[in-house]
Amino acid sequence: MRRACEEQSSLPSILFVHQGSREEGERFFARQWPEARAISDPKLELYETFGIGRARARELLSPSYLLAATASLLRVGCGRPQGDVMRRPGAFLVQGERVLWSHAFRHFGDHPSLAEIARLTSAWEQAP
Repeated sequence: MRRACEEQSSLPSILFVHQGSREEGERFFARQWPEARAISDPKLELYETFGIGRARARELLSPSYLLAATASLLRVGCGRPQGDVMRRPGAFLVQGERVLWSHAFRHFGDHPSLAEIARLTSAWEQAP
């Protein structure tokens, strides 16, 4: 995602929400993406507000999850799990207090299309 944001100026500004402590998030992003903006949500308040649910155990055995997990391990490595490891990810395009778009993850490896996000962002910026 970092590479995509550096290469595509049409992508909106990203705010990461993570379950670790503020300090844990700062250490992680200092290594992975120092310019990233992130906030800590160890009580899962934003996850709940945005309706991000928990995965079922069988999802961890799906081929798409195993492929995504392997790719992530190769890119980022493996640290100590933080928070609710069964909590699904979420992706939202927010403007002010309005959620303009969301991606409902069907499983952990189901990532949204960055091209679609860029297209939607461009369309909303051009709208009257």
